[in-house]
Amino acid sequence: MAYFYIDTGIVKAITLENKAYIIDKKLEDIEDELDPEVFNRVNRQFIIHKIAISTIKQYFNGKLIVNITPIAKERIVVSKAKATAFKKWVDL
Repeated sequence: MAYFYIDTGIVKAITLENKAYIIDKKLEDIEDELDPEVFNRVNRQFIIHKIAISTIKQYFNGKLIVNITPIAKERIVVSKAKATAFKKWVDL
């Protein structure tokens, strides 16, 4: 899986081949089952796999914008509070 996200209340999993699957679990439950070395809960809406990250850009107020492949419909913003831990996870 490239990433998991919430789309209008429905949790979806997106593969690296850009196939979407509906998951009948909460994002919190999925997060507990995934390896934290390769998956990161970047915000309330997204859990992403390290290999799906294409670019990371600085955003205002210490936040980050993460671009992933396959491309997500929503902008993925990492909060200032999570940015340092996220950079460490990605090895920046």
